[in-house]
Amino acid sequence: MAENGNGVNGLPNWARVIALVGIPGAIALFLVWSLASFATAGVTELHRQMDAHAQVMNLHDSETQRTADKTMRLLLGICLNAAETQEQQRRCLE
Repeated sequence: MAENGNGVNGLPNWARVIALVGIPGAIALFLVWSLASFATAGVTELHRQMDAHAQVMNLHDSETQRTADKTMRLLLGICLNAAETQEQQRRCLE
């Protein structure tokens, strides 16, 4: 087996990494990679849940706006019916 200066020629990539960083370093790299993968999956799920919540909130906001519009039309009608003068009716429309 031909060796280069550090004696890792022909080894698989994972063995080269261990030879370069040592066992504790390889364990640390593996843990960082594992936790990063886990965190990415968690963030992806969180984004999915946030999108679903945003859709529900948009529907709720639309319904609230429709209800507010109906209420304002009702109040305008009450104001116009209760107005005794044209000045009072004009103030209802402001």
